[in-house]
Amino acid sequence: MNVRTQIVSPVKDSLTDWRWWFSIAQIVFGCVLVAAGFALFINPYNIVPGGVYGMGLVLHNLFPDIQVGTFGYMYRRAQQRHYGRHRYRRHAAEPLP
Repeated sequence: MNVRTQIVSPVKDSLTDWRWWFSIAQIVFGCVLVAAGFALFINPYNIVPGGVYGMGLVLHNLFPDIQVGTFGYMYRRAQQRHYGRHRYRRHAAEPLP
């Protein structure tokens, strides 16, 4: 008996599935919406959101030659270097340093 097995590729199946493309389109639309809101409202009117990019916007007003995203990237890299990989544990029961 000749039994042929068909190899099913999850990548090929996902590329032909319309639901996968619809979810990707939703993600792209959300990213464009957030980017437009940031570029059209937050930056020009100096609205300071919370978090890293809010701090980056304040520092951008103090040092206008450096972009807002650069400050956000520098702070994230410093935070990653400070906490390292030990910040996030596999189990929640383990104490943080």
